[in-house]
Amino acid sequence: MKKLYAILIAFLVSGSISAQCTVTALSYIWPDTTNVNFCFQLGDTLVIDATNSVVATQLDNDFELGTFGTGWQTGLSANVIQNIPTHCAWPPPANPIPNTAYVWMGNAAAHPRNLTSVDFDLSQCYNLEFDMKYAIQSQAAPCEGPDLYCEGVRIQYSTDAGVTWYNWDGTQEQPWSAPGSGLPDALTGNCSTHPVYAYNGLGYWDPDTLNVGGSAASPFVNWFHVNTALPAAAQTTSTRIRWIQLSSSSNTFDHWGLDNVKIGCQTYAPGTYSWFGDTSTTSGAAVDTIPINLPDGGLHLITPTILGTYTWVVEYVDSTIMTQGATQPDICYDTVQFVGIASFDYNINHVSCYGDSNGIIALDQLNNSSSIYSYSINGVLNTNPQPYDSVFTDLGPGVYAITISDNGNCEITDSITINAPNFPLQITSYSDSLYLCYGDSSGSAHVSSLGGT
Repeated sequence: MKKLYAILIAFLVSGSISAQCTVTALSYIWPDTTNVNFCFQLGDTLVIDATNSVVATQLDNDFELGTFGTGWQTGLSANVIQNIPTHCAWPPPANPIPNTAYVWMGNAAAHPRNLTSVDFDLSQCYNLEFDMKYAIQSQAAPCEGPDLYCEGVRIQYSTDAGVTWYNWDGTQEQPWSAPGSGLPDALTGNCSTHPVYAYNGLGYWDPDTLNVGGSAASPFVNWFHVNTALPAAAQTTSTRIRWIQLSSSSNTFDHWGLDNVKIGCQTYAPGTYSWFGDTSTTSGAAVDTIPINLPDGGLHLITPTILGTYTWVVEYVDSTIMTQGATQPDICYDTVQFVGIASFDYNINHVSCYGDSNGIIALDQLNNSSSIYSYSINGVLNTNPQPYDSVFTDLGPGVYAITISDNGNCEITDSITINAPNFPLQITSYSDSLYLCYGDSSGSAHVSSLGGT
């Protein structure tokens, strides 16, 4: 019997214990990926799979938990400021909401002040985002701002575990050029004695921009957002990034802050998928036919041997590093359900005579099922009592839509044709011969007809 399924109720539930974790259960009847209904018959092979849309950020930290979390190597001056409206850098950046914390490089130590990440796989990553702020010049510690062009913060990367550092434009960090050395990167003026070389390229923010000396007129004394592409040379399987102030006047001067650090990546988050079935109805274990290929979780094929309702739950555990100091990984789940419907065969009695309406369609259920089925023809329910509700009588020639429903979950629709003679019974020719002798039985007659049964 041809199977044309229609879904009446699709059962799909999803959830998570973290807003960042999402997983979607997928299902269809093998091998037709477009046959995504949840109704099956014995002999069908069911497919379950899952996919997630979690993008691996490697580092995504807003410090809202009041700690640095994993993923950092912190310097002595780095502190998390949380819920302190009297602090000089308050309020934090407007986004995201809520935002009640940030990192502040205060007066616990002088230069070099830095916040450095651990080594990450950045081979599939493309940008770095963060918010930064300098304190205003001549304020009290720990909120005294940088003013000299050599006291700014730069971003750098290293691909050899911190042995060698590169500026964002790809130039290598240089040793300090002493005053009077005559080297092209030697600093002059008030910066000549600062242990730093001259650099004002990509990824460096000069406190003396606009010649304002780090005053309230500086564009950097309010939180500003940076979104910069990762240098191609930094896109390796082992790269660390640091924000570093190589020079300051002393520990009581030249302070700054950082917030909302994020490395954007194109790869999907690594994670594990686990499927759990209802053992009271699930017959046989699922078979992996395609291995996990993120973001997909790998296909499982199931061929039920008994009818029933089959429920599977997929659990996805996002194993992305817990950069915000979370006490547990992100876990989310989704549920998919298949409902079995019996298979049917049919017996047809075609119309016997032209013009009659004595055709019959009788349906035979081929599988045991606890479901109670109803039967309709051309959308009209057969209201006869069982077992006669599966028999349709007094049918004329034509094509009939037969629908079988389990009254809640699934239904099957099939097209069945009743045939009939094309025209009435007609005599097309005849012949006869006379009998030869009186009382003899040697006469004959022959008649040809067309139509009828």
